[in-house]
Amino acid sequence: WQLAYPHELFKLPLQATVPGTDAVQAVDSHKAIFRDDGKLIGVVGEGYELVQPHSAFKFFEPFIESGLVDLEAGGSLRDGSRMWALAKIKDAEQEVLKGDPIKGYFLVYTSFDGSLAHGVKFTGTRVVCANTLAMARKGTGASFTLKHTKNIHERINQIQKQVDIARQSFTASIDTFRELARKQVNDAWAEAYVREVFDAVPVPGEKEISPQLETKVSRVIDLLDCQRGLELVPAMRGTAWQCYNAVTDYLTHEAGRTDDTRLNSQWFGQSANTSSKALDLALTR
Repeated sequence: WQLAYPHELFKLPLQATVPGTDAVQAVDSHKAIFRDDGKLIGVVGEGYELVQPHSAFKFFEPFIESGLVDLEAGGSLRDGSRMWALAKIKDAEQEVLKGDPIKGYFLVYTSFDGSLAHGVKFTGTRVVCANTLAMARKGTGASFTLKHTKNIHERINQIQKQVDIARQSFTASIDTFRELARKQVNDAWAEAYVREVFDAVPVPGEKEISPQLETKVSRVIDLLDCQRGLELVPAMRGTAWQCYNAVTDYLTHEAGRTDDTRLNSQWFGQSANTSSKALDLALTR
């Protein structure tokens, strides 16, 4: 964890200058979070309990020590306000189609500015193209959070009991993806699907679709035939699995202005919602 975020944090009192005067007044309702290099991370409420980066994920260490998972990567997002780690679940790797393996991961995360609670999310990666997939569908209990409150150190242990539930959802997710791989679709279905995913369905008499949105939709439609890994898994052509992966290819590799904003959106923002919507539509449309 120290390698993922090699800093210490401090919760310091806030002061404000009274408008129109030189008087300074304490702001008792909030505190400032500073990093040991002087960077302001954020402003939080008085009840926020700061957890240091080196101890934020200690609840997860028993799983690493038990050999159930291997820690693969870690880092920070949004100028150091969020910390994450990816832990690969051992034996959580199966093929959707021949030559098309999926690996299951725990995404462990927290924030130091109050924007995220401590949490664990079940996620997956399509190996041939490194696409991040929406594996935990609503209602599966495969993601959970704890709030930053004074009893966080006691309640954080509750996560350990829930992680096993998330681990068991891997096989169910693979079955879902295999269902998509069996679902044959035509070009008209594929384009209509992409437009519905991105809310770009023309409606007569209503506001026209913006050029920016049309550009995004056109790019995803292009990815139907040139997405990463397609040449390695020819059996996916003409399926809903191909269409879903055109969306995840775009979200994983092209959406957003920078790698930081792309990754943050993919795990915690709009791209995460879009990926889940794309999966549901591919199954039910």
